[in-house]
Amino acid sequence: MKKSFLLLLLISLFWSSTVHAELTKKDLEGMEARLDLKISVLQKEIQGEIKALDTKLEERFGAVDKRFETINAKFEAINTRFDAINA
Repeated sequence: MKKSFLLLLLISLFWSSTVHAELTKKDLEGMEARLDLKISVLQKEIQGEIKALDTKLEERFGAVDKRFETINAKFEAINTRFDAINA
C-alpha cells in the first residue's frame, strides 16, 4: 500500500512538473513572439525617426550652403570692386 501510494505520488509530481514545463515553454514562446513583434515595431519607429532627422539635417545643410553661396557672391563682388579700384 505504501509503495503504491509513493509511486502514485511520484507519478503525479512528475506529471504536474511536465505539464508545468509545457505551459511554461508555451508561455515563453508566446512571450518571445510578442517581444519580436515589439522589437520590429520599435525598429520601424526608430527608422522613421532617423529618416525625419536626416531630412531635417539635409534642409539645414541646404540652407547653410545657400548662405555660403550668398556670402561667397558678396566677396566676389567686393573683390571685383577692389580689382577695378586697383586697375
